[in-house]
Amino acid sequence: SDIALIDRREIFESAPKPQHDRRVRLVVKVRIDGAHQLLSVDPDELFGLRDQATGKASYFMLERDRGEMPVHRRKSKDQTYYAKKMLAYHEANRAGEHVQELGLPSFRVLTVTTSRARVEQMIEAQKEMTDGRGSNLFLFIDDASLLGSNPLDAQWMTGKGKPVKITE
Repeated sequence: SDIALIDRREIFESAPKPQHDRRVRLVVKVRIDGAHQLLSVDPDELFGLRDQATGKASYFMLERDRGEMPVHRRKSKDQTYYAKKMLAYHEANRAGEHVQELGLPSFRVLTVTTSRARVEQMIEAQKEMTDGRGSNLFLFIDDASLLGSNPLDAQWMTGKGKPVKITE
């Protein structure tokens, strides 16, 4: 009762660009293997959480990973792989695409995936992308851990490998 859900519609109503039921899309130019590519990411869901006592809001883009694409792709960089999606989110965040498109001051990417081993692979790929620093932009959890807990109380793992709750 102390946390309120901010749904997609409410976020769109405050966005600087008209959204009219379209999906969220962040587009960014990135450099992969020395070549510039235009990448876009469309999260599976967009929502926020508002602390009722303070009025502070946090915003999230949710990715539901079913393990159908590899985390890394070593042979063909043109194909889809999860690390490329994380790179697009990371660069879109740095470029402020979330401010321009949605008017959000900040956001985090929540990834729900199939196993703890896959969470570890994603954290490792994310650390490679940030020269070993990791990033708190990304939060990861596996299906079993999420199903065993309230999502607000669950222990998510940051891109730095630290456990957190999404309300922190």
